[in-house]
Amino acid sequence: MSDRMSLDHLISWAMQGGPAPVELTDASVERITLASEHLRMAGRSGAVYGLTTGVGALRTVPTDITPSDGTSHALRLWRSHATGFGGTYDDATARAAMAIRLHQITSGRSGVSAGLASSLGAAIAGGAVPDLHRFGSI
Repeated sequence: MSDRMSLDHLISWAMQGGPAPVELTDASVERITLASEHLRMAGRSGAVYGLTTGVGALRTVPTDITPSDGTSHALRLWRSHATGFGGTYDDATARAAMAIRLHQITSGRSGVSAGLASSLGAAIAGGAVPDLHRFGSI
């Protein structure tokens, strides 16, 4: 994948379909995997904002990211961010948001897993369009 995503291609794809404006390549999966592993290792040896600490006002509060009972910090953070409310955007806007997010993830600086990136890439390639609410998370 190139480091740039053409705005014209993004708009055309979001409005009409066609070849997706972003895709996972072996190089981008390698970047994502290395960043995710680096973040995981950093979390073992020190504080990592949002991973071993709280977020926002709780950023200095240490958290345990390893419980297997469904109460891990990562799971709680995901649940708190996996919500939306208000009206929904149209399908073209939702498709564009998905492509932009995947483009950001392929830089290898997000810390998400390659599996998540692959799933998002498959959703984009398969034409999936989520309900994207005006308020909350993507």
